[in-house]
Amino acid sequence: MNPYLEAVRTLNSVGERYVIVGGFALVMHGGNRFTPDLNVVVDLQEAPLRKFVDALTAAGLESGINYDADHLVDEEKRDILCVDDGLRFFPFVDERLPNFKVDIFLEYPLDSDQLFSKAQEIDLGSEKTSICSVEDLRRMKEIAGRPQDQMDIESLTLLESYQKTGEIKEVLRTLRVLDEPYAENLVEFSKLTCEDRLRWLEDMLSTLGGFCFIG
Repeated sequence: MNPYLEAVRTLNSVGERYVIVGGFALVMHGGNRFTPDLNVVVDLQEAPLRKFVDALTAAGLESGINYDADHLVDEEKRDILCVDDGLRFFPFVDERLPNFKVDIFLEYPLDSDQLFSKAQEIDLGSEKTSICSVEDLRRMKEIAGRPQDQMDIESLTLLESYQKTGEIKEVLRTLRVLDEPYAENLVEFSKLTCEDRLRWLEDMLSTLGGFCFIG
């Protein structure tokens, strides 16, 4: 069982709009950074949000924090999680898969209309899903501003340039983090299909269960 695919299948079963961001979106855009999380932006109106919570719960996922899932559905309780507890996501976990979780954003990380309208549909084989655009992914990583986000931004920059020019050496001269061996592996990874990248994520989750890089 591929937990990423199963989570996508659960999200699709709801029939409401959503978009996957974060590390999974980076991988599907060609970045070879493993992530054990599925970061998901859903419609935060009560009715669709309740559907997502019910679907995830029915699929065997439960709250990964000391609050029940009703805190996600209730706007006032959701605000408390953001303000008082400083949380960005509400995590759903499966005790059978302790290294994997589905994180639902407590607030929209960017303008919701922009995120949903610019989302890109990808084919994972037996399921399709929506990931955020490269532009929105880059913007979210600029806002987050961690060292890992800087590396992800440079990976996206290199891949965009490679798609235009077919060269990586010139781009590397302007980047601060990526070196040539890493860049070459990044380009090779980006040539895989989304379905192949999904299998790579599953393999990495099975063997590592944490964050890593290939290079």
